[in-house]
Amino acid sequence: MSTSNNLTKCELSSTTSSYKEAYNRHRRRPQNEGFTDDFPYLLDFSNPEIATTASGSAPNQPNIVPLSTSKDCIYRGGAFGIESHPGFVYIPQALSKNIQIDLAYQALTQFCEGPHRTNIDLLPVKKDEIRNGKGDTMWNIWKREMAPSDKSDDGTIKTKEKQKFYKTFEKLSWATTGYHYDWTERSYKEELQSPMPLVLKILGSYFAQLDTCSGNDRFCASASIINYYSLKSIMGGHKDDLEYDFTKPVVSLSIGLPAVFLLGGMTKDDGPVVPILVRPGDVMLLGGESRLCYHGIARVIPEWVELPPMKNNAPQNQDDYNSNNPIQSWDELFSQMKACGPNDMEGLDNN
Repeated sequence: MSTSNNLTKCELSSTTSSYKEAYNRHRRRPQNEGFTDDFPYLLDFSNPEIATTASGSAPNQPNIVPLSTSKDCIYRGGAFGIESHPGFVYIPQALSKNIQIDLAYQALTQFCEGPHRTNIDLLPVKKDEIRNGKGDTMWNIWKREMAPSDKSDDGTIKTKEKQKFYKTFEKLSWATTGYHYDWTERSYKEELQSPMPLVLKILGSYFAQLDTCSGNDRFCASASIINYYSLKSIMGGHKDDLEYDFTKPVVSLSIGLPAVFLLGGMTKDDGPVVPILVRPGDVMLLGGESRLCYHGIARVIPEWVELPPMKNNAPQNQDDYNSNNPIQSWDELFSQMKACGPNDMEGLDNN
């Protein structure tokens, strides 16, 4: 691994914001897809001891803080905050592989199909594109695009005339369920909505119990955005500031490839901007003072890049909690939620 001096001695314009500076440090390098020089500077909630040590050596990086959760909270795994960002909650290794696979399957078979809306629905059909047939679902498109290429006996790939369809998996970047977000007007509209998937509503309510700022208020998600990332994808720094109720947290579920997430301040000039290593199965909440902080994805990390080792994450001074407690099945989750009483399931059985 090469030295990381280039991370701390970047020559930046005096007009560069704190967020942009952090993005430049941790962005994707097209000529070096396996870039790992910034790994010692990332907060890694799956290994908080190493993350705290590394963050202490980097300028203006806060420490990880283990969070104590209520005895009434169903989740019994580790939950952490960040010293500089009150209200931010990170739950590492929260989703089992089975749940992650099932969510990925639903993201390809249900969340991106009508009556939900995707970015492709807003794009006009180009003259050289073929309209997809009614039965050409995104799941069928994904299987077709991911199928291995045909090879000749000598091992060379056979060339085929590729048809250019209007709807392709490569085009898919987001889907919206519940209240649909209007990207042009930057607003949610009453007339633009579809049923909120039950599994997303329940997962939102389940993890929102770890929100340290909203008290005992019930959480029932009414909108979601599913982002589909490729290795070239980023999410620009932005605030989630168009919802009707800022007292409720944003709940983010991560599946698929790892990534570098940036958590900034109330403006792009505010610091510190915290770089976080996001692993598949992790969950985070933006609540309290962190609810309106700038955040985004600096880069997606290829699956062949070796990540730092993980540790089990038992909350300090809570011996009765398991070290980590990922949800293993939907039946387990549903039964746990129902065991809490009807108030916790209120609004969850409407779809």
